[in-house]
Amino acid sequence: MATGASSTTFSTVASYVSGATTATIVTSDGIVAGGIYKFRFYATNAKGDSDPSDEITVAATDLPDASAMTLTKITASSTQTTITISWSDLVDGTSPGGSVLGYILTAKDYSTGTCREAFNGQTSGAPDQT
Repeated sequence: MATGASSTTFSTVASYVSGATTATIVTSDGIVAGGIYKFRFYATNAKGDSDPSDEITVAATDLPDASAMTLTKITASSTQTTITISWSDLVDGTSPGGSVLGYILTAKDYSTGTCREAFNGQTSGAPDQT
């Protein structure tokens, strides 16, 4: 991992033995919201290290604050079996990579306690979603 978009100094943040196929980097490795990080991977065996992979650049950000969302029921177009709602877009421009790219709306059935995804969309200014 290298910290900063222009950094060329990489440090090892995780190592795995045979059989591991994914890596999870946690905040104890120094990742903070607003930071930009570059990652590359390489393999090691009895003959040594491979060449490193191509770099990927990632911007870390906090999740948007869902509590700021206001859902409004559109009574005129709602029925006994459907509900139409609208909302205003959230804007999170406080850190790199922080723009809201879409919304996921879940519906909860209070008789069973189960939730299901009712809407999943990459959208902007999406009023009146059913």
